[in-house]
Amino acid sequence: MSFDEIEDTEYSLNYKDYIEFDNGEELPEPEELLTELMSLQELMMESTEQVMTEIEENGGQDD
Repeated sequence: MSFDEIEDTEYSLNYKDYIEFDNGEELPEPEELLTELMSLQELMMESTEQVMTEIEENGGQDD
């Protein structure tokens, strides 16, 4: 980013002023994104619980 580019945007450093977001790809609907996020959160929680169980079973020690 050059000084001239910053000056042209009235000294805005907002990244949206410098990056083009339209790459021709359609974005999923918000509901679809939230469903995917919730699924990933559930998977993370299950994985975390599994790791905690393994730590507890090994007494926090690595064999």
